[in-house]
Amino acid sequence: MAKYEIKDGVGIIPEGETTIANMAFYYCEELTKVVIPSSVTTIGREAFRGCKNLESIEIPSNVTSIYALAFAGCRALKSITIPKKLSMIGLQAFDRCGALTSIEVEEGNFMYDSRNSCNAIITSATNTLIRGCCNTTIPEGVEKIDSYAFSGCKGMTSIVIPEGVKKIEKYAFFECNDLTSVVIPKSVTEISKEGVFSHCKSLTSIVVEEGNSIYDSRENCNAIIKNGNTLVAGCSTSVIPDGVQTLGYGAFSGCENLTSIVIPNSVTEIGAYAFSDCTALTEVVIPDSVEYIWDGAFRDSGLTSIEVPETVKDLNGVFSNCKKLKTATVKGKLEDYRANCVFPFMDCSALETLTFLDCVRYIKEESCHGCKSLKNIFVPAKKGDYYKKRFTEELHPLIVELEAKKKK
Repeated sequence: MAKYEIKDGVGIIPEGETTIANMAFYYCEELTKVVIPSSVTTIGREAFRGCKNLESIEIPSNVTSIYALAFAGCRALKSITIPKKLSMIGLQAFDRCGALTSIEVEEGNFMYDSRNSCNAIITSATNTLIRGCCNTTIPEGVEKIDSYAFSGCKGMTSIVIPEGVKKIEKYAFFECNDLTSVVIPKSVTEISKEGVFSHCKSLTSIVVEEGNSIYDSRENCNAIIKNGNTLVAGCSTSVIPDGVQTLGYGAFSGCENLTSIVIPNSVTEIGAYAFSDCTALTEVVIPDSVEYIWDGAFRDSGLTSIEVPETVKDLNGVFSNCKKLKTATVKGKLEDYRANCVFPFMDCSALETLTFLDCVRYIKEESCHGCKSLKNIFVPAKKGDYYKKRFTEELHPLIVELEAKKKK
């Protein structure tokens, strides 16, 4: 932390200071309030990041710049007022300020506004909503919802995205734990492929309005489908429609109430982190149509067993940190397994049995790092030496050759 005094939870910036330094009160949990003198014009990068008990902040009228992540993670902050001289708000400046209930931009600010008392910060020139809260009403005229705009909002059970919004950026509604429903209007033509609704654990209803030219939620599937074949966002009640070929990046990430999912035979690709942190998902059948499962697709999920079909060509860190995974079977060769890919089962601490039914072409010796319960690694007949060259020496006693008839 920089040179500032904290007294009884109150941070005191000396009179005459013009800049609050980068990371000045970084993760200072004792801070509940801060007194900023009128001399301050700049609030530095991550200046108050992680001050989870900071409840109030008065931004002086002379402040012109707030840099990236300045107040990120200030989970107790209830209200913010943007003064009229403020002309630069950095990326994610108010990320995960989940307790916010009031956001106001002073009249006369030429860069930002909170039109119609909308309880949000809008970049006026581009009609981009950059920060909202649980009481936000997205006004007509907004065209873009920015990255992390509603991240971590508490108490927001639903949000009306008005006709006219064209673009929703990555993680726009990340970790909105109370959000139960969302409707995507016809005007939306671009939804980021990165976790727009990830970790919205209460989300049960996703509807795309009829007439949207890019996205749909056909057959009441409770999911967002792009261009007919890519599922970009789902929830705990989603049904993956036949015809979907790709499950997108983080499509179901953080769906803590997802207990089961049927992956249809049309799916050929499961994107990175597609089912990560799906802690209630204990089993899933990966169909033979799937060729690629990308990084961390089932990371930190609740899987207890898994069978990887022989069609799958890549398996980079896919099941890492699955603490309940006890048995895993890899049927194929993983022919496109990249040389730099490691740890498909890293930290699967309950994993007892790992079976390879073919000679995996590429596998790092650290692939079972942290698998402290591992009892057996079953490998094809006469291939024990092949696998001993691919695993650390301490795992060699666990390698057991299968009889040829066991291979399927």
